[in-house]
Amino acid sequence: AANARFGPRKLDNTPHRFVVQGKPIEVYFSPSDGTNSKIVREISQAQRSVSFQLLLLTRRDIADALIARKNAGKRVRGDMDDSSDSGSQYSYLRANSIDVRLKTAGTTGLLHHKYALIDAENPNWNPVTITGSHNWSNSAETQNNENTLVIRDGNIANQYLQEFAAR
Repeated sequence: AANARFGPRKLDNTPHRFVVQGKPIEVYFSPSDGTNSKIVREISQAQRSVSFQLLLLTRRDIADALIARKNAGKRVRGDMDDSSDSGSQYSYLRANSIDVRLKTAGTTGLLHHKYALIDAENPNWNPVTITGSHNWSNSAETQNNENTLVIRDGNIANQYLQEFAAR
């Protein structure tokens, strides 16, 4: 127990880059790996679009990255579970003309998704899927034990894009 490393005590001691069946994948754990900066990096590199499905978004740095892509003429759109979480960026995104919607009122269950798609509409655009257990929140970044995958594969992105379109 004395050697256990959870939450802020966790160390950045794992490999981050892998190739699985010829596809590059990055793996990050929070709070040790600065995961939000990896999410911001991927959003900032979007050439055409960013689509997201999130339980919550309370990080202004990520919201600013989404707004910057929209202001650069990229398509940015997404869904969130609700807007009542402390620090929710929903109103901020809406005020900056981001096409973000809330889960349909009256539906049961959570929209407990945690993913983003970068340039996913065409496999020739080098699509990226960001997914994992990491909420886009300060708690996920600094306290919780979470994981994030950055998957560079058109087939995976297309599967997530179909799920996104169904919502």
